Parts: sequence; structure tokens; C-alpha cells
Amino acid sequence: MPDHDHPPITFGIELELVAVWNDAQCEPWQALYYALLGANIPIIGGEAGRVADLTLAEHGKEYTHWRISQDCAVESVAEKATWPGGFGCESVELSSRKFYFGDREDWRGEVQRVLDVVAKIENAGCRFLLNKSAGFHVHVGQQGSSFSLRTAKNVLQFCTAFERLLDGIHATNRILYPSEFEFDHWHIPLSWFHQHNHTALPNTNLYDWLRAIEDMKTFAELKKFFLLDETFVEELDTYGARADWPMTHNSAVNIENLHSGHPEERIKGTVEFRQHAGTVDMLAIVHWVEVVVRIVDFCRTEDPANFVAFLALGIDSSFELGELLDAIDVEARTVQFYAPSTAGTDTTIGFLNHGGLARPDYTEDVDELMEVNEREQNMRLDRTSAFRNATIAEKNYGYGPHLIIRDQHRDVVEPAITRIYDQIDNSVEWKNVDDEVMIGEGEWWIRRCVWVRLSGVLRASEQGLLEEEEVRGAETGPVVWIGREGVLVRELEEMGLYGHESRYD
Repeated sequence: MPDHDHPPITFGIELELVAVWNDAQCEPWQALYYALLGANIPIIGGEAGRVADLTLAEHGKEYTHWRISQDCAVESVAEKATWPGGFGCESVELSSRKFYFGDREDWRGEVQRVLDVVAKIENAGCRFLLNKSAGFHVHVGQQGSSFSLRTAKNVLQFCTAFERLLDGIHATNRILYPSEFEFDHWHIPLSWFHQHNHTALPNTNLYDWLRAIEDMKTFAELKKFFLLDETFVEELDTYGARADWPMTHNSAVNIENLHSGHPEERIKGTVEFRQHAGTVDMLAIVHWVEVVVRIVDFCRTEDPANFVAFLALGIDSSFELGELLDAIDVEARTVQFYAPSTAGTDTTIGFLNHGGLARPDYTEDVDELMEVNEREQNMRLDRTSAFRNATIAEKNYGYGPHLIIRDQHRDVVEPAITRIYDQIDNSVEWKNVDDEVMIGEGEWWIRRCVWVRLSGVLRASEQGLLEEEEVRGAETGPVVWIGREGVLVRELEEMGLYGHESRYD
């Protein structure tokens, strides 16, 4: 991972669990607290035998300790119906300390020790469920500073452009559009916000969505992307959520920790990835951390012209998950873990063993509950089920399902965008109203113009409205991206963003 000119990447994880334990025994978070202390894990939150509601200051200025806290994970309807008498139900969240990504410290070994403690407590009589209400979240930051507005926009654009591919990693219930806000609104897909936020327009496509993100010039505007339209006021009110508050924290990609409207308020400075289902599988944890860290690093370091051209490939239905992960420098063993057909490397990482924690011997009291939980878990994780296929078919990723544009991307779009970037005058700087971030005005306009033009051509091509002259000009087939390059060049010239002496118009 390139680290020149960029601070080291840091991250932290959150494991959400539903605890089942005999009321006569020690409460689960107290048992976890003392067991983790015994395993030399720096931990706070269980000192008083209850879940602590810790402030940021109590957590430690630099997030140096793990933390036990209460969460909102709950039992499912079927689990509740089979819950044994005399057994309690509590939600538990284990939040890690801040780690440095890479080989600077043995973060994998520390996470493994925490999971070993969880397994030991299960064998002592407490069981931790992983159901549809439980998630595994990863916060990604950088040492010493928060991410820029440009990086935040890049992350949202990347995860919008490749949502279809990233969905292939996740359990079915984590890619659904929200239907019941009580459970489904904690990891809402970005594509849903593009269709239902307060500025959403009908009949938009992926490139319109990328342009909408590009048009947001401050963090305050970016957060308003998550403000829903008025049709959800009543439903949000039912669950105690204010309709005039952006649902930034509820997104699959949460950027609310990058900016605060109050100067005194301390922020984490992280992007939080909330889509992954709850897990205590070490390999699942390690590989997902690898993916989200690489996404963020790609978004903060990639050359602007290459980044824009790469996102344009998002509508290609033949572009596969393994190719995406390769392109952002994800390790081969992680690519193999998620897309076995694209790599030939063993998925084991050092001392790790695939398959998660050893299953304890359950008492007869919880047998039925465990069977129900396992059945529901298997349904969510089955990537070949009819329900999963129907879920994906129901989603709108912003483009049709059968577009294949690799040749056009290589021969038309990528060279055109690169040449335009070479010609543009990006020396003029623009400062946002909060006086926080400076962005090259030229670059902002060029990105916007590219998405506007590509959106129009995509819409026309899907409707069969392309002019014969544009089809001939593309040279490579019926799907025309920016048509003849001169069309885009003329639009840029009118804004003074393209050199008139260019030999490409």
C-alpha cells in the first residue's frame, strides 16, 4: 500500500452479538470483561458488572482500549418463540482499539485472542447468536488527520458505482432495501438513498448518481445526501427517528464521523462500513478489513483521471468482483476468498483456520433455539437461493443488467478522460464555505461534465436514440459512451476548461 505523501491507514472493528445465558450465571459482558483482562486484552466497559455507556473521552483519546457496550441487536421472531425459560437475552458490542493496518503490529493475533475468549465463555454456558440484527462494522481512518472532502466523495462514488459487485460479498439481508425500519435501516444501500433522498429525481442512472455526489461542495451538503424525502416522515417517526435529520449513520457507508457542525465536538475522522453481517469467523473479519481498507486507500491516492475512468466501468455487467478487487490492489488470498475463480492462492492467513469458532456442547434447554438460529443464518448466507436472486433483481443499480462495454471503455472513454485531464487548467483553487478543504475548480468541473455527458449517452443508448453519426464515431460498437470525443470537448471549451489548441477536438 503506498504511504508516501499519505498518513498510515488505521482502523477499528465492532462485533455485535446477541447473548443467551442462564439468569443464574454471571452476566455475559461481565464475564467477557474479566476473561479479556485475563487474556491481556486492554478492555474497558465491564468494570461495574454492567454495560458501560462510555463517552469518547472515557474510551481513550487515541482509542487505546477495547470496549464492551450495549447494542440494539435483538432476537428474531422465530428465536423469541423458542427462547428457553430462565435464559436472558442481552445485546453486546465489542469495539476494538485503533489498529494500524499492515505489519506494524500484530492486530490479527489480538483479534484472534478476543475471539478465543468469546469461544471460551460459550463453552462455559453462555451462547452468542449471530442473527439478522447483528452486524460487523469497520471504521477506517488515517493517522493524525481526518479524510478530505475529496476522499469522502470518492468513497461514496466508488461504493455507488460498484455496489452490485460488493453486494456479492454480503448476506442477503444486508443487501436488501429497507422494508421494516426497525431492523433494515441500519445498513441502507447507497443506491436506495439515490432514489429516495430529498433531492432524488425519477429515471436517473448511475452516472447521474455520481454527478449528484460530485455536486456537493461541503461536508454539510454531503450529509444532506442522506436526508430522506417527505414520504418517509410518518414511518421514521414511528421508530423515533426525526425526518429532518440525515440518516448518515444508517447508511452501508457512513461518513458522519468525518465532519461536525460544532467546532467543539471531537470527531473520529473515520469512514464506517456497516454492511457486513455479524460474524465471529476470523477469516471473514480479516478479509473484509482488507477490502474496505483498500477501497479507502484507492479513493485517497488514485490519480484523478484514472479514478474517474475506472468508475465509468461500473455499468459493465461483465465486470466481476475478482477484477474489482485486483484493480484496487487487494491481496490475492482475499480475492480468492471472495472470488475463487479469479485467483489460485490459498485463503489461509498464517495461523488462522477457516470455519470460525468451535461449537460448544449446548444444554438441551437451548437446542431448539440454536437450530432456529442456524437455519435462519444459513438462509441469509446462501448465495444461490431464489430469495437472494430475487433480492438482487429487485434492486436498481442505476443501469440495465446486460451492458458490456469493455472495448468502448478501453478505446474511447479512458483515453478521452485522460487527455482532457492533461489539458485542463487545475491551478485555480476553490475553498468551501467552512474554510476546510481546497479543491481544484477545474477538476471538480471536469468530473461533473464527464458524468453529465456519460449519463446522457447512457440514457440515449438504452432508449435506442443514438444518432448514426455518433455510433460510427465510436468505432467499436453500438454502445457509445461519450460519442465523438469532440461533443464533450466542445462542452468543456464553453466553460474554459479545455485548451483550444488541442489536437483532439
